[in-house]
Amino acid sequence: MSDSGGSVSSTHGLRVALVLDKSETWVRFKRDEVLASWGVAGGQVEYTDSVATAGVTNMFGDVITPVVHLKDATHAKRILGELEGLRDSGVSASVLIVGTVARNSTKRLEKMVTNLGGSVHLARQNSRDKTNPASEVIDALHVSQEVKTFLRDYAGDDYSLILGVARSLSTLTPQQQARIGLEDVAIRLPKTPGAVPPWEIDKPLFIQPDPDRTVKMFRRIIAHTHHLVVLSLLKAKLQTAHLSLRLKLLGMTQPTDIADALGVANNYQFKAATQLGGRLGVALTKRLLDEVLEVEAQVKGESRIDGNTLVEMTLLRMCLLVKHHMEHTGQR
Repeated sequence: MSDSGGSVSSTHGLRVALVLDKSETWVRFKRDEVLASWGVAGGQVEYTDSVATAGVTNMFGDVITPVVHLKDATHAKRILGELEGLRDSGVSASVLIVGTVARNSTKRLEKMVTNLGGSVHLARQNSRDKTNPASEVIDALHVSQEVKTFLRDYAGDDYSLILGVARSLSTLTPQQQARIGLEDVAIRLPKTPGAVPPWEIDKPLFIQPDPDRTVKMFRRIIAHTHHLVVLSLLKAKLQTAHLSLRLKLLGMTQPTDIADALGVANNYQFKAATQLGGRLGVALTKRLLDEVLEVEAQVKGESRIDGNTLVEMTLLRMCLLVKHHMEHTGQR
Protein backbone atom coordinates (compact mmCIF):
# COMPACT_ATOMS: atom_id res chain seq x y z
CA MET A 1 0.00 0.00 0.00
CA SER A 2 1.33 3.42 -0.81
CA ASP A 3 0.86 6.81 0.82
CA SER A 4 2.97 9.14 -1.25
CA GLY A 5 3.32 12.87 -1.32
CA GLY A 6 4.38 13.56 2.27
CA SER A 7 2.36 15.74 4.62
CA VAL A 8 -1.31 16.51 4.16
CA SER A 9 -0.63 20.13 5.07
CA SER A 10 0.54 22.54 2.38
CA THR A 11 2.27 25.84 1.88
CA HIS A 12 -0.42 26.65 -0.69
CA GLY A 13 -3.12 26.81 2.03
CA LEU A 14 -4.72 23.63 0.67
CA ARG A 15 -4.97 20.32 2.48
CA VAL A 16 -5.48 17.72 -0.23
CA ALA A 17 -5.64 13.93 -0.39
CA LEU A 18 -6.32 11.55 -3.25
CA VAL A 19 -7.55 7.96 -2.66
CA LEU A 20 -7.54 5.53 -5.60
CA ASP A 21 -8.20 1.83 -5.96
CA LYS A 22 -10.34 -0.58 -7.97
CA SER A 23 -12.06 -1.67 -4.74
CA GLU A 24 -14.89 0.65 -3.70
CA THR A 25 -14.76 -0.89 -0.23
CA TRP A 26 -11.08 0.02 0.20
CA VAL A 27 -11.66 3.53 -1.16
CA ARG A 28 -14.43 4.14 1.40
CA PHE A 29 -12.29 2.68 4.18
CA LYS A 30 -9.37 4.97 3.33
CA ARG A 31 -11.69 7.95 2.80
CA ASP A 32 -13.05 7.60 6.33
CA GLU A 33 -9.53 7.14 7.68
CA VAL A 34 -8.29 10.35 6.04
CA LEU A 35 -11.30 12.37 7.22
CA ALA A 36 -10.80 11.08 10.76
CA SER A 37 -7.09 11.99 10.67
CA TRP A 38 -8.10 15.51 9.59
CA GLY A 39 -10.62 15.75 12.42
CA VAL A 40 -13.44 16.39 9.95
CA ALA A 41 -16.88 15.49 11.30
CA GLY A 42 -19.76 14.16 9.20
CA GLY A 43 -21.59 17.49 9.24
CA GLN A 44 -18.57 19.22 7.72
CA VAL A 45 -18.43 16.93 4.67
CA GLU A 46 -20.15 17.48 1.35
CA TYR A 47 -20.16 14.62 -1.17
CA THR A 48 -20.04 16.34 -4.53
CA ASP A 49 -18.61 16.27 -8.05
CA SER A 50 -16.76 19.58 -7.69
CA VAL A 51 -14.27 21.21 -5.32
CA ALA A 52 -16.15 24.52 -5.60
CA THR A 53 -17.40 24.38 -1.98
CA ALA A 54 -13.89 24.04 -0.53
CA GLY A 55 -13.49 26.61 2.25
CA VAL A 56 -17.16 27.62 2.20
CA THR A 57 -18.86 27.91 5.61
CA ASN A 58 -22.20 26.16 6.18
CA MET A 59 -25.15 27.54 8.19
CA PHE A 60 -23.63 26.23 11.42
CA GLY A 61 -20.33 28.01 10.88
CA ASP A 62 -18.42 24.85 9.91
CA VAL A 63 -15.97 24.98 7.01
CA ILE A 64 -17.06 22.53 4.29
CA THR A 65 -14.72 19.75 3.15
CA PRO A 66 -15.77 18.52 -0.29
CA VAL A 67 -15.34 14.80 -1.01
CA VAL A 68 -15.26 14.33 -4.77
CA HIS A 69 -15.80 10.85 -6.25
CA LEU A 70 -14.18 10.68 -9.68
CA LYS A 71 -16.49 9.32 -12.37
CA ASP A 72 -14.17 8.99 -15.37
CA ALA A 73 -11.13 10.44 -17.14
CA THR A 74 -13.02 13.56 -18.21
CA HIS A 75 -14.10 14.23 -14.63
CA ALA A 76 -10.52 13.71 -13.38
CA LYS A 77 -9.28 16.30 -15.90
CA ARG A 78 -11.93 18.80 -14.75
CA ILE A 79 -11.02 18.33 -11.09
CA LEU A 80 -7.37 18.91 -12.00
CA GLY A 81 -8.32 22.28 -13.45
CA GLU A 82 -10.42 23.16 -10.39
CA LEU A 83 -7.52 22.29 -8.07
CA GLU A 84 -5.25 24.58 -10.09
CA GLY A 85 -7.81 27.33 -9.60
CA LEU A 86 -7.92 26.75 -5.83
CA ARG A 87 -4.14 26.80 -5.69
CA ASP A 88 -3.96 30.09 -7.55
CA SER A 89 -6.68 31.67 -5.40
CA GLY A 90 -4.68 31.06 -2.22
CA VAL A 91 -7.75 29.80 -0.36
CA SER A 92 -7.21 27.75 2.81
CA ALA A 93 -9.34 24.61 2.56
CA SER A 94 -9.41 20.84 2.66
CA VAL A 95 -10.27 18.68 -0.36
CA LEU A 96 -10.55 14.90 -0.53
CA ILE A 97 -10.73 13.23 -3.94
CA VAL A 98 -11.55 9.52 -4.24
CA GLY A 99 -12.26 7.12 -7.05
CA THR A 100 -12.10 3.69 -8.64
CA VAL A 101 -11.17 5.01 -12.09
CA ALA A 102 -8.21 3.60 -14.03
CA ARG A 103 -4.94 5.17 -12.93
CA ASN A 104 -3.88 6.00 -16.48
CA SER A 105 -6.47 8.78 -16.23
CA THR A 106 -5.22 10.21 -12.93
CA LYS A 107 -1.44 10.57 -13.38
CA ARG A 108 -1.54 14.38 -13.75
CA LEU A 109 -3.97 14.65 -10.84
CA GLU A 110 -1.66 12.55 -8.64
CA LYS A 111 1.26 14.80 -9.54
CA MET A 112 -0.77 17.92 -8.76
CA VAL A 113 -1.83 16.60 -5.33
CA THR A 114 1.78 15.69 -4.53
CA ASN A 115 3.03 19.12 -5.64
CA LEU A 116 0.46 20.74 -3.36
CA GLY A 117 2.00 18.85 -0.43
CA GLY A 118 -0.96 16.47 -0.25
CA SER A 119 -1.08 12.70 0.03
CA VAL A 120 -1.87 10.05 -2.56
CA HIS A 121 -3.26 6.82 -1.11
CA LEU A 122 -2.98 3.72 -3.30
CA ALA A 123 -3.75 0.14 -2.34
CA ARG A 124 -1.09 -0.91 -4.84
CA GLN A 125 1.47 1.14 -6.76
CA ASN A 126 0.78 -0.63 -10.07
CA SER A 127 -0.33 -3.95 -11.58
CA ARG A 128 3.07 -5.48 -10.80
CA ASP A 129 2.86 -4.59 -7.11
CA LYS A 130 1.98 -7.82 -5.29
CA THR A 131 1.79 -6.24 -1.84
CA ASN A 132 -1.42 -7.27 -0.09
CA PRO A 133 -3.08 -4.06 1.19
CA ALA A 134 -4.69 -6.11 3.95
CA SER A 135 -1.31 -6.53 5.64
CA GLU A 136 -0.91 -2.85 6.52
CA VAL A 137 -4.48 -2.63 7.79
CA ILE A 138 -4.06 -5.76 9.91
CA ASP A 139 -0.62 -4.77 11.23
CA ALA A 140 -2.07 -1.49 12.52
CA LEU A 141 -4.41 -3.40 14.86
CA HIS A 142 -3.49 -4.30 18.44
CA VAL A 143 -4.93 -7.81 18.31
CA SER A 144 -2.97 -10.99 18.97
CA GLN A 145 -0.71 -12.53 16.33
CA GLU A 146 -3.09 -15.46 15.89
CA VAL A 147 -5.96 -13.08 15.13
CA LYS A 148 -3.79 -11.23 12.60
CA THR A 149 -2.88 -14.52 10.93
CA PHE A 150 -6.54 -15.51 10.87
CA LEU A 151 -7.52 -12.24 9.19
CA ARG A 152 -4.77 -12.61 6.56
CA ASP A 153 -5.91 -16.14 5.79
CA TYR A 154 -9.52 -15.03 5.59
CA ALA A 155 -8.80 -12.09 3.31
CA GLY A 156 -6.49 -13.90 0.90
CA ASP A 157 -6.18 -11.69 -2.18
CA ASP A 158 -9.53 -9.97 -1.58
CA TYR A 159 -8.44 -7.38 0.98
CA SER A 160 -11.88 -5.74 0.95
CA LEU A 161 -13.25 -8.68 2.97
CA ILE A 162 -11.57 -7.63 6.22
CA LEU A 163 -11.89 -3.84 6.02
CA GLY A 164 -15.23 -3.79 7.83
CA VAL A 165 -13.97 -5.82 10.76
CA ALA A 166 -10.74 -3.78 10.82
CA ARG A 167 -12.77 -0.58 11.09
CA SER A 168 -14.88 -2.13 13.86
CA LEU A 169 -11.81 -3.27 15.81
CA SER A 170 -10.03 0.06 15.39
CA THR A 171 -12.77 1.75 17.42
CA LEU A 172 -11.69 -0.31 20.45
CA THR A 173 -8.84 0.64 22.77
CA PRO A 174 -5.56 -1.30 22.37
CA GLN A 175 -6.35 -3.11 25.62
CA GLN A 176 -9.79 -4.15 24.37
CA GLN A 177 -8.35 -5.27 21.03
CA ALA A 178 -5.78 -7.44 22.81
CA ARG A 179 -8.62 -9.39 24.45
CA ILE A 180 -10.34 -10.17 21.14
CA GLY A 181 -10.33 -13.89 20.28
CA LEU A 182 -10.73 -15.68 16.97
CA GLU A 183 -14.43 -16.35 17.39
CA ASP A 184 -15.01 -12.71 18.36
CA VAL A 185 -13.43 -11.73 15.03
CA ALA A 186 -15.24 -14.41 13.02
CA ILE A 187 -18.60 -13.09 14.26
CA ARG A 188 -17.73 -9.65 12.82
CA LEU A 189 -16.76 -10.97 9.37
CA PRO A 190 -19.15 -10.63 6.42
CA LYS A 191 -21.43 -13.61 5.92
CA THR A 192 -23.05 -14.77 2.71
CA PRO A 193 -26.60 -16.19 2.79
CA GLY A 194 -26.53 -19.78 4.03
CA ALA A 195 -22.96 -19.52 5.32
CA VAL A 196 -22.02 -21.86 8.17
CA PRO A 197 -19.59 -20.35 10.73
CA PRO A 198 -16.26 -22.24 10.81
CA TRP A 199 -16.46 -23.08 14.53
CA GLU A 200 -19.42 -25.38 13.78
CA ILE A 201 -16.81 -28.02 12.93
CA ASP A 202 -16.25 -28.51 16.68
CA LYS A 203 -19.35 -30.57 17.40
CA PRO A 204 -18.91 -33.42 14.87
CA LEU A 205 -15.13 -33.34 15.33
CA PHE A 206 -14.62 -33.02 19.09
CA ILE A 207 -17.90 -33.18 21.02
CA GLN A 208 -19.80 -35.97 19.28
CA PRO A 209 -17.13 -37.32 16.92
CA ASP A 210 -18.69 -38.57 13.71
CA PRO A 211 -16.45 -38.87 10.61
CA ASP A 212 -19.30 -38.61 8.11
CA ARG A 213 -20.85 -35.56 9.77
CA THR A 214 -17.41 -33.94 10.14
CA VAL A 215 -16.78 -34.19 6.40
CA LYS A 216 -20.26 -32.93 5.54
CA MET A 217 -19.91 -30.01 7.95
CA PHE A 218 -16.50 -29.10 6.55
CA ARG A 219 -17.88 -29.07 3.01
CA ARG A 220 -20.75 -26.81 4.08
CA ILE A 221 -18.31 -24.43 5.77
CA ILE A 222 -15.89 -24.13 2.85
CA ALA A 223 -18.74 -23.39 0.47
CA HIS A 224 -18.45 -19.85 1.88
CA THR A 225 -15.13 -19.82 3.80
CA HIS A 226 -11.51 -20.64 2.95
CA HIS A 227 -10.16 -23.85 4.50
CA LEU A 228 -7.33 -21.85 6.13
CA VAL A 229 -9.92 -20.14 8.32
CA VAL A 230 -11.01 -23.54 9.67
CA LEU A 231 -7.38 -24.50 10.28
CA SER A 232 -6.67 -21.21 12.07
CA LEU A 233 -9.50 -21.81 14.52
CA LEU A 234 -8.51 -25.42 15.14
CA LYS A 235 -4.84 -24.52 15.58
CA ALA A 236 -5.62 -21.79 18.09
CA LYS A 237 -7.93 -24.03 20.11
CA LEU A 238 -5.56 -26.99 20.18
CA GLN A 239 -2.51 -24.85 20.98
CA THR A 240 -4.33 -23.31 23.93
CA ALA A 241 -5.55 -26.74 25.06
CA HIS A 242 -2.10 -28.30 24.82
CA LEU A 243 -0.20 -25.47 26.50
CA SER A 244 -2.74 -25.20 29.32
CA LEU A 245 -2.36 -28.93 29.97
CA ARG A 246 1.42 -28.56 30.10
CA LEU A 247 1.11 -25.72 32.60
CA LYS A 248 -1.24 -27.78 34.76
CA LEU A 249 1.34 -30.57 34.83
CA LEU A 250 3.83 -28.00 36.12
CA GLY A 251 1.51 -27.20 39.03
CA MET A 252 -0.42 -24.19 37.71
CA THR A 253 -4.07 -24.83 38.49
CA GLN A 254 -5.94 -21.51 38.41
CA PRO A 255 -7.52 -20.70 35.01
CA THR A 256 -6.73 -16.99 35.44
CA ASP A 257 -3.05 -17.74 36.04
CA ILE A 258 -2.91 -20.09 33.04
CA ALA A 259 -4.60 -17.54 30.76
CA ASP A 260 -2.16 -14.84 31.92
CA ALA A 261 0.80 -17.13 31.31
CA LEU A 262 -0.43 -17.86 27.78
CA GLY A 263 -1.23 -14.20 27.10
CA VAL A 264 -4.87 -14.89 26.24
CA ALA A 265 -8.18 -13.65 27.63
CA ASN A 266 -9.87 -15.80 30.27
CA ASN A 267 -13.07 -15.95 28.24
CA TYR A 268 -15.46 -18.52 26.80
CA GLN A 269 -13.06 -19.56 24.03
CA PHE A 270 -10.28 -20.16 26.56
CA LYS A 271 -12.53 -22.21 28.82
CA ALA A 272 -13.77 -24.29 25.87
CA ALA A 273 -10.18 -25.00 24.82
CA THR A 274 -9.07 -26.04 28.29
CA GLN A 275 -12.13 -28.27 28.71
CA LEU A 276 -11.32 -29.90 25.37
CA GLY A 277 -7.77 -30.52 26.52
CA GLY A 278 -9.09 -32.07 29.72
CA ARG A 279 -11.23 -34.52 27.75
CA LEU A 280 -8.53 -35.45 25.25
CA GLY A 281 -5.41 -35.53 27.43
CA VAL A 282 -1.90 -34.30 26.65
CA ALA A 283 -0.87 -36.99 24.16
CA LEU A 284 -3.95 -36.83 21.93
CA THR A 285 -4.16 -33.02 22.06
CA LYS A 286 -0.53 -32.84 20.90
CA ARG A 287 -1.20 -35.41 18.15
CA LEU A 288 -4.20 -33.45 16.85
CA LEU A 289 -2.24 -30.20 16.95
CA ASP A 290 0.55 -31.80 14.95
CA GLU A 291 -2.01 -32.95 12.37
CA VAL A 292 -3.28 -29.38 11.97
CA LEU A 293 0.21 -27.89 11.77
CA GLU A 294 1.27 -30.45 9.17
CA VAL A 295 -1.69 -29.93 6.85
CA GLU A 296 -1.43 -26.15 7.25
CA ALA A 297 2.16 -26.33 6.01
CA GLN A 298 1.06 -28.53 3.12
CA VAL A 299 -1.76 -26.28 1.90
CA LYS A 300 0.45 -23.19 2.20
CA GLY A 301 3.26 -24.98 0.38
CA GLU A 302 3.58 -26.61 -3.01
CA SER A 303 1.42 -29.72 -2.58
CA ARG A 304 -0.10 -31.04 -5.81
CA ILE A 305 -3.22 -32.15 -3.95
CA ASP A 306 -6.13 -29.72 -3.66
CA GLY A 307 -6.10 -27.87 -0.33
CA ASN A 308 -9.70 -28.69 0.53
CA THR A 309 -9.00 -32.38 -0.04
CA LEU A 310 -5.90 -32.30 2.16
CA VAL A 311 -7.78 -30.64 5.01
CA GLU A 312 -10.74 -32.98 4.64
CA MET A 313 -8.45 -36.02 4.88
CA THR A 314 -6.81 -34.56 7.99
CA LEU A 315 -10.14 -33.83 9.67
CA LEU A 316 -11.22 -37.40 8.95
CA ARG A 317 -8.09 -38.77 10.67
CA MET A 318 -8.53 -36.41 13.59
CA CYS A 319 -12.17 -37.37 14.05
CA LEU A 320 -11.34 -41.10 14.05
CA LEU A 321 -8.64 -40.49 16.68
CA VAL A 322 -11.06 -38.55 18.91
CA LYS A 323 -13.81 -41.16 18.43
CA HIS A 324 -11.44 -44.00 19.31
CA HIS A 325 -10.23 -42.12 22.41
CA MET A 326 -13.73 -41.43 23.69
CA GLU A 327 -14.86 -45.02 23.14
CA HIS A 328 -11.89 -46.35 25.11
CA THR A 329 -12.20 -43.85 27.94
CA GLY A 330 -15.94 -44.30 28.42
CA GLN A 331 -16.80 -40.74 27.41
CA ARG A 332 -19.51 -41.80 24.96
